Amino acid sequence: LPQHKEACLHWLNGGDVQFKRVAGAALGCSATDFAKMKGESDRNWSNGSIFISNEHETRIKPKKEKRWIRISRSGLALNSMVLFESEEMARDRFNHQVASIEVEV
Repeated sequence: LPQHKEACLHWLNGGDVQFKRVAGAALGCSATDFAKMKGESDRNWSNGSIFISNEHETRIKPKKEKRWIRISRSGLALNSMVLFESEEMARDRFNHQVASIEVEV
């Protein structure tokens, strides 16, 4: 189906794809849980394929990267919209605490 085109092509080229059942669909994953499609044997087509189903939503598996944020002594995130690419970049002259987080990119 057209709504699955991008994820399907990515998957056929060996990429990781996730899927979930849409709200109101029958048994299986809940509407909030994405499951990973993997393995060469899963690349066989059938009339039950995720990519020809209106009961599933698909997406390319998001990549995650580590970022750092500054934390004040009171526990509040400083400049919470600023994510640093390295721990060294996050450190400042006030010696705030630095926390690492994972973000989807």
